[in-house]
Amino acid sequence: MTTGGMPRGKREVRELTDAERDAFITDARGGILVFAGDKPYAVPLVQRYAKGTVVLTIVRTAGRKWDYINKSRNVCFVIWQYGKESNVPSLKEQQYTSVIIEGELEELSDDERSYYELPPKPEGVDLVAFALKASTVGTKTVKYVQ
Repeated sequence: MTTGGMPRGKREVRELTDAERDAFITDARGGILVFAGDKPYAVPLVQRYAKGTVVLTIVRTAGRKWDYINKSRNVCFVIWQYGKESNVPSLKEQQYTSVIIEGELEELSDDERSYYELPPKPEGVDLVAFALKASTVGTKTVKYVQ
């Protein structure tokens, strides 16, 4: 039963286990990269989770995204998903799950790209890979019960 789009009942909130967090991030295909500053900016990106690290690939082009990257590499990356869309069994019955990672983008060298098992750069495209070096990771899953 819902009211204004929100379920009725008691809200149960809990942190994810480390195993749930890793499975959730691995299963997720994208999130929102958030930059702070005088005028905050957020951009949806596809992500990869490899060796316990979120890896983002971004085409280097002129524009607002690169202006922010050049100003500061301190970012927040948000991954969010409805429980019914999750492939993580313990999260399927949840209303939603989120992981919020605060950290710094670190540009990867070609050797580091290999370490994270990224595909080769496409010819003629300046595709830059970044590892998100996490300083804080927050997790939450929410379930409504009658």
